[in-house]
Amino acid sequence: MSVIFSKVSFIMRLLILLSILSFIGVSTGQEKGLTLYIYEIASVDLENENGAYTYFIKSFAKKSKVSEVQNVPFRRALIKFKNDRESCLFPVQKEVFDKNSTDFIFSKALSEIDLNIITLKGNKINSFSEVKMKKGVSLTQNRSIASKNDYDLQYISVEKIEQAIGMLLLGRVDYIIAPGWDTYQLNKQKLAFNEKLVVSKIKDLLVCHNTPEGRKSIDLFNKLIQ
Repeated sequence: MSVIFSKVSFIMRLLILLSILSFIGVSTGQEKGLTLYIYEIASVDLENENGAYTYFIKSFAKKSKVSEVQNVPFRRALIKFKNDRESCLFPVQKEVFDKNSTDFIFSKALSEIDLNIITLKGNKINSFSEVKMKKGVSLTQNRSIASKNDYDLQYISVEKIEQAIGMLLLGRVDYIIAPGWDTYQLNKQKLAFNEKLVVSKIKDLLVCHNTPEGRKSIDLFNKLIQ
């Protein structure tokens, strides 16, 4: 009887020990890192390693606690980020968020970019007076900034620059409001823009949740910029 009890007691102690070790493994060694959401833009192309920001973002992800990078359309990226406190989002502008909120923190600007008027070649616009009564399209992520101008521009919004270019090529719109040089590079044969005609400027920032890990990520991002 005592031998059986001893065996049962040993098994119980072993199970308790395994449970403790399992718990420790989950809470430390298998701790989930941050997710970095990147919306689909030409400046960040991790798959093909193209784009102006790609090397920087890969370096940041490697040196930080980023365990996963998800490249998704802007609206979905924004929703995912807001619902995931263990995440950051890039690139983004402060105007997208409530200025009175303390839930999010922002990095310094990685760069400042002009929003220009892009048209088809042969229809190049050189003054804002030429834009009146014309139909335009902007990217969703830039809409709040593009609207802050004195030129009374009339435009709709789409998620991807490829959609905007398609609409322009089909004659559904007369111009695109977007980063001029980046957009021009996508179809040099058919697009044109005046670099001196600036609708507004955007600052590309990293935003994280205001948590200890989020603040560490922002600090690292800022150091890498310097």
